[in-house]
Amino acid sequence: MTSHDASQPGSARAWRSLLLLLTPATLLMAADRAVLTVSAPVFTRDYGFDLTQLGLLFTAFFWAYALMQIPAGALVERFGSKWTMCGAILLWSAMTALTPFARSFGLLLLVRVLLGVGQSADWPASIAAISRLFPPAARAQANSVLLCALYAAPIAAAPLTGWLLVAMGLKGVFLICGVVGFVFAAIFAALYGQDIHREGRAPSARAAAPGARLGLGTLLASPSVWALAAAYICTGASVSFYTVWFPTYLARARGLPVTAIGVDVGIMSAALCLAALGGGQVARAMVRWRGAVWRGRQTMGAGALLIAALCAPACLLATSHALCLTMACIAAAALGLAQVNAWTSVQELAGPATGTLTGVINFVGNMASGSAPAISALLVARSGGWSSSFLLLGAIGLLGALAWSRVRVDRPLSLTGDIL
Repeated sequence: MTSHDASQPGSARAWRSLLLLLTPATLLMAADRAVLTVSAPVFTRDYGFDLTQLGLLFTAFFWAYALMQIPAGALVERFGSKWTMCGAILLWSAMTALTPFARSFGLLLLVRVLLGVGQSADWPASIAAISRLFPPAARAQANSVLLCALYAAPIAAAPLTGWLLVAMGLKGVFLICGVVGFVFAAIFAALYGQDIHREGRAPSARAAAPGARLGLGTLLASPSVWALAAAYICTGASVSFYTVWFPTYLARARGLPVTAIGVDVGIMSAALCLAALGGGQVARAMVRWRGAVWRGRQTMGAGALLIAALCAPACLLATSHALCLTMACIAAAALGLAQVNAWTSVQELAGPATGTLTGVINFVGNMASGSAPAISALLVARSGGWSSSFLLLGAIGLLGALAWSRVRVDRPLSLTGDIL
């Protein structure tokens, strides 16, 4: 293989960039995010914070992360994935290292906001990099690897953080995470090549004029963008329910002990990870079966959310714990497939401006993820049971399936010189 061939998108170099740089960056991001969650009891004990203050710290991170998605996408289009990612890693690693030294609540709140700002750029930069590194036929598989890393990281990080807390204390855990981030940012800067959009894109990709952006008018005028945003809102809300409230449902409605709930959540998370990892192969199979890329994307997205919709009432009506868990795992797996399908569709719709559209879609998805638990809690409180919450979850899945039927990735967005 010549040096020219080695630099082509989708080549061995592209997979090395994904597996050795982009995927570890996502693992690091998700792990750093999980550290405060695991160490929260230590914070409340050593720093005197109550649960309300702790909740505000989590909320501050979430809102900063969500609100910065669109600006982060614009930064990716302006500076490229490489330098945006390096800056993001440095910022969130610095905030991670500083976390245990922020003794006052106000200072710690600021640190959490800046952590969210830093981590907001990881996903737009990664999805844009995959769009530039890989040809269309290979992107779904690449996206599946990245999503698997995103979901697998907290599973591994939680027990590791617990062990480090015992061995090194609160400051030691956060300092180690910060130092690892600084070292990895240097490695990323040294090894990640120039962004592909500056060297030449895959032959099948659309060319972009210098300075081209996705204008606001272009986004608002595209039915596919509206449909994809609606579908991802439904996906985000559904994933949020299973990750936030399903453990509580198992405890209160089915009387499971904490140990059993932990095992169930681990099994469900594994189903989500494995489905995300296999999503690329499923996407390729769907395209072959349906005979066209856009039909394959519609079928996979609508089918996945329809399965998730049917599993919601099935969980509620299940006569045994094993059947309930099975339905939840099938729903989680379906939602993992929907995620792979969504990000591949973003790349196909936006082309050179994938970073911008990624920021938009991730923004609305995170808004849904943050709102769904509150709505579910309100329904449970008012009705005194879980039926209304599960029925709403089923309805959300049906709406998402309907939205996917309107996504046409064969009608890509036109780029303008406008800045979003």
